[in-house]
Formats: sequence, C-alpha cells, structure tokens
Amino acid sequence: MRRLKILTWHVHGNYLYYLSQVPHDIYLPFKEDRSGDYLGKWGTLPWPDNLH
Repeated sequence: MRRLKILTWHVHGNYLYYLSQVPHDIYLPFKEDRSGDYLGKWGTLPWPDNLH
C-alpha cells in the first residue's frame, strides 16, 4: 500500500496520537498563535515524526 497524505484537525489529543500510529503522513493546519481550531501538534504526548 502506498503511503497516504492525510489532512486532519487536532480534535482530541489521545485520538490524534493513536491515529498518528498508522504508517501514513498526517498533516495538521495550525496558526502561529495556536488560536481557534488551529492547534497543530499541541500537548505533551510523544508525537511521532509522521505528524506534520
């Protein structure tokens, strides 16, 4: 299977953490000030390298 590029929002930390365990690239929109729904990689979870 080819590696997919997935666009998603940071809705909940644990959900995003477990979603990021798949062998695909996951992209999160974010604002520099982390305002609104544009948090990007946020929190203290050990985010993997495939989460951009």
